[in-house]
Amino acid sequence: MSVPRAIRETVSKQLGIVTPNIKFLVKSMTDGYAKSLTNQGVGLGNIYTDLPTAYNALTADANEALVVMPGSYTLTTPFTWGKDYTHMIGNVAGISLGQRARFGSTTAALSPLVTFSADGSIMKNVMWSQDGSNASTCAINMLMTGDRNHLKSVTLRNLGALAVAGTATRNLKITSSNGENLYEECTIGADSVDYTTGTVVSIEYAGSATAREHYYRCNILQGGGASGLFLLLGASSVTSFTKFEDCLFYNNDLGVGDPLTQGFDLTAGGNGNILLAGKTRVYGAATLETTNTGILLGENAIAAATSNTYVALTY
Repeated sequence: MSVPRAIRETVSKQLGIVTPNIKFLVKSMTDGYAKSLTNQGVGLGNIYTDLPTAYNALTADANEALVVMPGSYTLTTPFTWGKDYTHMIGNVAGISLGQRARFGSTTAALSPLVTFSADGSIMKNVMWSQDGSNASTCAINMLMTGDRNHLKSVTLRNLGALAVAGTATRNLKITSSNGENLYEECTIGADSVDYTTGTVVSIEYAGSATAREHYYRCNILQGGGASGLFLLLGASSVTSFTKFEDCLFYNNDLGVGDPLTQGFDLTAGGNGNILLAGKTRVYGAATLETTNTGILLGENAIAAATSNTYVALTY
């Protein structure tokens, strides 16, 4: 037995592509989700209990999919999602943060937690939680090296011990050589911890000439450490535009939290523009940039604009 047609059609509809073959990840072969799948006609050969084994069963360049059933899955080694046109979807509510199909690790030497090197792939409705307690070897949650992928309703957070939140901490680090990835209704960062020291960075572009990235209705979070950054650009790391549309940049400066000294460090950005489009808002930063680069652009008051509707942002 394999996977009934009705299930394949449902998963295809959720992903927005035709999915000819599906694998399932469950916590245990004896839990209710595994029993439900077999009762619906899913063969045992399509059900797995650990992520690496389930991933190895997928064929690259075939639009195959892994459906992750609810639960918290523990990783003890770094994981790579590296098969082009291969997809993952959590079988949980499609919310923007706190998904209950969750991958996490407290292993001391595990960074990045996940490397996304595939191209043309979809990932939906899952959380990646870097929970280790080493400032350098548990620093990076997701390393994005792939191009033209779609992440929707994905949470990337670092919740290690407060003492290890330091200058190497990255919720999302991007070194893609092309880019054009779409992050939709994702949450990048955490605001429930107090990042007291170190330059904790929500998103860092550290490659060369990544272009036309699009963040749509995302939450980019910081935890009240003055040296933290929503966005950091490396030398010539972006080109063309990077667009944040209807996004929330939120730093938790309540209680013991502090405002960010600056929200964006773009001084080495090179040839790209950062567009804060639509209803994008920033909270919890003393200033956008301590040194204005002129590449952080927002919408002008359209009623008063006589030429460009995008203008350099300062405050």
